[in-house]
Amino acid sequence: MCYTESLELELIHEKKGGAQMKTPVFAASRINWLKIGKIAVGAAAAMALAGAAGLQNAMSAGLIVFLTIQDTKKETVASCLRRLIAFVMMTALCTPIFYYLGTNPLTFGGFFLVFLLLCYGMDLLDSIAVNAVMATHYMAAGGVRLSLLKNEILLLLIGGGIGVFLNWFMPNNQEKIRRHQQELDQQMQGILERMAVYLLCSDRAGYDGTCFTKTDHLLAQMQRETVLFLGNRFTRQDLYFLRYAEMRQQQCDVLRMIYRQIIQLTLIPEQAHPLADFIRSVSQDFSEHNDPTALQEQLDLLHQQYRTDTLPVTRAEFENRALLFSILTDLRLFLKIKSDFFASEHLYT
Repeated sequence: MCYTESLELELIHEKKGGAQMKTPVFAASRINWLKIGKIAVGAAAAMALAGAAGLQNAMSAGLIVFLTIQDTKKETVASCLRRLIAFVMMTALCTPIFYYLGTNPLTFGGFFLVFLLLCYGMDLLDSIAVNAVMATHYMAAGGVRLSLLKNEILLLLIGGGIGVFLNWFMPNNQEKIRRHQQELDQQMQGILERMAVYLLCSDRAGYDGTCFTKTDHLLAQMQRETVLFLGNRFTRQDLYFLRYAEMRQQQCDVLRMIYRQIIQLTLIPEQAHPLADFIRSVSQDFSEHNDPTALQEQLDLLHQQYRTDTLPVTRAEFENRALLFSILTDLRLFLKIKSDFFASEHLYT
């Protein structure tokens, strides 16, 4: 069919694109230009501000900005908090160690060993670099002094504050999520339409299941964008898109089971025709906000009709009727997944 041929062309194009991405070529499309710009501007601003304030080691403020800016607002704030905790811990270690044992490479190695163990144990790995640099400031000054302590705190506040400020302006990717969501629904609708067709076809040579590759790709994109979306929201945790992606993922798993059963059919029993009509109805009613209650009632009627049909005579008839019944059962699960999602979303609204 033309639909299958177009899918095959898309897959070939995706495979070629994937092979090209593996080569060590400068890929401008994969660079986060906004993040790079924020780091460059923020580092320069932090160094200038720290220098204007007369702070020692003003260049360290730029390093703090670089380590502070993350992909989302929440990650940025969390990294600042972890860095402050590690700073307190580092200063608490440096004060007695440098005072009693002196400031020499061996002493610093001992401090660094303890500090690393604590950071690893407390999951503060992203705070090691900047605090290790600040520890060398203490070491170069002959130990922890009140004036130097104030200096280091101000460096943290300037670098971290500028990093948080700049990262507070993040683009809203909700429109991109919506686009992936619509493409995913269209793809799944197409899968259902093809199932209704191939259920009644004796020749399924072109029905190879490659259509699920596109759904996997769209689901991964939607989930990735949703994680970024949630990472930039503080006032309310809008988990709708995450729950929606999980619901569609479960439905895709069911569609895969139905596909495997369709390709096992060796006959086209009479009961396949109403089942194909029902799958076509599911496809036509497939949307983000549809209530599947009516379809579930229609499926119950079809189930009752199957129960009153005459029993199969040959082994082949029995096996194929059993496959149809299994498909009907999977369709019930497919609709229940959407029904549960529909009901749960009404609880949130």
